[in-house]
Amino acid sequence: IYKKYGKTRKVHNVILLPGLAAAEALADGQTATFLLTLAQMGDGDLLRGLVAQGHAIALLAQGTTADEVAWELEEGRALLWQAACAWLNLVWYEGAADIGGVLEEMGCGRVAADLDRRGSPLTSAGRASALLGVIGEYRRDLAVHLGDAGACLTGLPALGDGLDAAGYRVCSWRMGTV
Repeated sequence: IYKKYGKTRKVHNVILLPGLAAAEALADGQTATFLLTLAQMGDGDLLRGLVAQGHAIALLAQGTTADEVAWELEEGRALLWQAACAWLNLVWYEGAADIGGVLEEMGCGRVAADLDRRGSPLTSAGRASALLGVIGEYRRDLAVHLGDAGACLTGLPALGDGLDAAGYRVCSWRMGTV
C-alpha cells in the first residue's frame, strides 16, 4: 500500500487462502501475495487465475526439515511454472528448521508479516476500519497477514475501499521487496 507523506509508503498485503475468492474481493488495481501449500499449488486453474490478475504466490512451506522445505520448493516451482509460466521465489515458513541456507541457495526470499491479523479476522467492516487505523500508525513498509480467506472475506472489500479512500495503494510482495 502506498500513501503519500512527502514520500511513498508501501504495505504488502499478505493473504493466506485456498481459492480465488479473496482475489476477487480486492478492489480494482489491488494485488496481494497468496500463501499456498504444495497441495493447493496442484490446482493449475487457481495458479493461472492468481498470476493473470497480477498477484504474487509464495509457498506456504510445511516441511519439518530444511531438506523437506527444499523439496517442497522444487515441486512448487515445477507446478507454478507448468500452470502459469511463473517462477516461485517466495516462501512463508513458520517451522523450527533453519531454512536460511536453502532459501539462499535456491534464490528465494522469506515472506514475513509485520502485522499478523490471523487472531483478529476481518469478519466485519468495523474490524476493517480498525485495521485501517492500525495501518495508518506505521510510517514504513508494512506486510500485513490477513489470515485465511474464509475469515477475511467479509471485511476485505471494506478494507480495500478504505485503503483506496485514504490514498493507499495495495501491492503484492515481490522478490525486490523482500
